[in-house]
Amino acid sequence: DAVALQVGVLVKTGAAELGIGTEIDPDPELETTLLFEDRVVAVVPVGHPLASARGVTTTALAQMTLVLGDPESSVRMLFERACAAKGLTVTPAYEATYVSTLIAMVRAGLGVGVLTASTVDTNVERKLRICPIEDPPINRSVMLIRRAGRSNSPAADAFVEALMACEPIRSSPTSR
Repeated sequence: DAVALQVGVLVKTGAAELGIGTEIDPDPELETTLLFEDRVVAVVPVGHPLASARGVTTTALAQMTLVLGDPESSVRMLFERACAAKGLTVTPAYEATYVSTLIAMVRAGLGVGVLTASTVDTNVERKLRICPIEDPPINRSVMLIRRAGRSNSPAADAFVEALMACEPIRSSPTSR
């Protein structure tokens, strides 16, 4: 359990045989297999003006009070890159490493969260709403990460086989 940049490091050093994470920048020491795509979204409390919006731009979000993940988290890096491509600088009001903390901060009304759609189940989190980020839409590719040129242990092979048999992964849908 680690932020995006650390997953690759753990696999490269052999501390983990496999990783599930996001490949932010290609690395010749790692090989990746796409598991699924996930949409990056704004997450707000029910009473927030974005709660009923059909979408929000990165330009608008960059000017809001933001609750963002760790600087090494994939979602934060993807969001900041999308903003930087438009010449925008992002300064979060609050940062947290764990998604549960980010969700609690948004639920408490501390700011707009930038998370993935799969992170927030609005059937469970009834006090939160998801607002798609547009202009540009931001997607995160979730990958199986392995060391290049290495064979897996039988346990890792069995795990990969079971993982790839999961319906959401076989059909590679874009999350909500």
